[in-house]
Amino acid sequence: MGIPSGSPPSTPDALYFGPPKPEAELLAYFQQLAQVYDLVVPAHGVDCTPSGADAGACTYDPRTPQLDAADIHYPNPDQGFIGPDGHPYVWMYLPDWNVFFVIDADRACATYQLGLEYNQCALSGRDAGDAAPE
Repeated sequence: MGIPSGSPPSTPDALYFGPPKPEAELLAYFQQLAQVYDLVVPAHGVDCTPSGADAGACTYDPRTPQLDAADIHYPNPDQGFIGPDGHPYVWMYLPDWNVFFVIDADRACATYQLGLEYNQCALSGRDAGDAAPE
């Protein structure tokens, strides 16, 4: 098991999902990963096993917010989550470029930390030069 065939272009540090359809590519990648690893998340109605309710049409979306801290396959407030393959990821959407970047902490731990910090700033409305709230 591993990265699904037809994986998106990537750098050594991140997966890149860009124009013309970044959202569709992101979903296709993680839904295929969910099917490879037979992901089941009853709280979200997701069953990506071959005989599951989603058979042939896995509905896993790694952008769906967590219901609680135990909901590890969905992003926390900083967009970090555990993927269907057990790897920690963080995702970022850059609307000016219409791209998603997804960083696997097991492949690039420093870039993963930068992604979390970027999201903390971007999602809280802080600029990179602003001091963190106390």
